[in-house]
Amino acid sequence: MIRTVNQFFGSINSGDNLLFENASIIMSPYLINDAYTGYCWKVRRESDSALLEVGFDLSGKVNESILTSFLGSGIGRLNTYYNQAGNNNAVAPALFREPLIWDNGFIPGLEGHPSIDFEGGAQKRLMFDSMIETITANGSLFMAVIDRIDESIIQQVLSNQSINHQFRLTTENQMDLGGTEAPFNVFNTPSPKKIIGFDINTITEESFIFDEYVNSSPTSFSVSTLPSWKLNQLGARANTGELYRGRMHEVFFFPDRKLTNKRNIVRNRKAIYNP
Repeated sequence: MIRTVNQFFGSINSGDNLLFENASIIMSPYLINDAYTGYCWKVRRESDSALLEVGFDLSGKVNESILTSFLGSGIGRLNTYYNQAGNNNAVAPALFREPLIWDNGFIPGLEGHPSIDFEGGAQKRLMFDSMIETITANGSLFMAVIDRIDESIIQQVLSNQSINHQFRLTTENQMDLGGTEAPFNVFNTPSPKKIIGFDINTITEESFIFDEYVNSSPTSFSVSTLPSWKLNQLGARANTGELYRGRMHEVFFFPDRKLTNKRNIVRNRKAIYNP
């Protein structure tokens, strides 16, 4: 199993090694933190709204046999994604905001791993609000693996308020979701599968975004004037109607860390989804 951040991030804090299991937030369909003895998911059965907490099987994967017994050929939605660090669980704030995790079986993500599907819904992205709001003013490294399955050309709008400009799908300025600004150039063709990561520094309130097709330095943008950003990258910006469908595989949040070699991230990003 690939479990150390430096294996794909390269140099972080002058060579410090960050272990996945030492993250302050760990949400994965796999047991990452060996010391964690709690559940992986709390799942809602759509047919009758019954809830069930589901742990891990002996291999360390979210327990498929328990889910099969509980959900069968029906629909299951994610009510709570438990943080293996023991705090700041991600809880869906309402029934209609629960993303899909089961439809007669796991919703497959990258490499077929279990994932949560935000279904292109404007509300589905909000399930992580309760987690992100607990992150305070520490320089932080946030890392997520997202499988984008929308093959249509639907662009994410990101605002850089320092230059009062929005990156949109135009002939002059095109930005693919999770990619970099490419003025006057055609950027990447949207892919049915993408690995996307975010480096969120909550001190400078800047984010770096990268995906599996970026070959240059990642683009940064300011979130200082967007206090409710809260993982909106998973769906639509609150003030737009632009949506896409994405599936999340894993989330990690490392406090008090800053990236020192962003180009190395781009070179080694693919290792992130090897379980």
